[in-house]
Amino acid sequence: MAINKRRPYRARRLMICMLCCISFFFFLQSDFFSLQKVEVQGNKRIPTEELLSLAGLEYGVNLWRIDTEGVVERLKAHPLLKEASVKRKWPHALVIYVTEREPLAFVPGHGVFWIVDGEGYIMEGSSMIALSKLPFISGIQVKDDAGPGAKVEDPRLKPALEVLKVLPLEAREKIKEIQVIDPENLLLYLPERVKVKFGNASSVKEKWVRLEGVLRETQQLGLLEYIDVSFDGPPVIKFREKR
Repeated sequence: MAINKRRPYRARRLMICMLCCISFFFFLQSDFFSLQKVEVQGNKRIPTEELLSLAGLEYGVNLWRIDTEGVVERLKAHPLLKEASVKRKWPHALVIYVTEREPLAFVPGHGVFWIVDGEGYIMEGSSMIALSKLPFISGIQVKDDAGPGAKVEDPRLKPALEVLKVLPLEAREKIKEIQVIDPENLLLYLPERVKVKFGNASSVKEKWVRLEGVLRETQQLGLLEYIDVSFDGPPVIKFREKR
């Protein structure tokens, strides 16, 4: 008899549980969780409106139904973006976090100069580099069909980028060109076309300290033909021959 008395009680508990689950399901699908606001954080160069357009979000849609991975993939199609992530901010908002690529150097293109970041990804093109503080990397080949978002595949680019990434901004701005025909014998060109024999991309900070010592002691850079810091020890300096 005790068993029979428990059956209606269990049935009521099961019914209540099912009703709660159904109610909770419809609550999650309700307008209470509709998208009303989208925040963008981390962008400096890319306008917020441009990122929102690329994300393709529709206001009013339920937050649970938004494919955040799909939003990220659409955002990462932008050539100036390095990373992107999307978080739900309950109950009515999404937050888009982005990390933009940082321009590091110019490389030669087909009728254009490409700006690349530290990983060799093309960000955008420019027809003029004279007024820019970015160094120019010569001696590499970029495919004719390359464009924003593509990665420069020439392996000779990597050592030049490694040198630039190690140096602080004020040092990078002194470099006008890096020639990488031979990655083991990089050539840096400073203002007034002073040539620096830099060797490979190792011990960058130490080589730059020795180089700066020479630059501080030299009053007229135009008198120098080259400075060799490719080896350990005091730099070798050669002056231009007088004509």
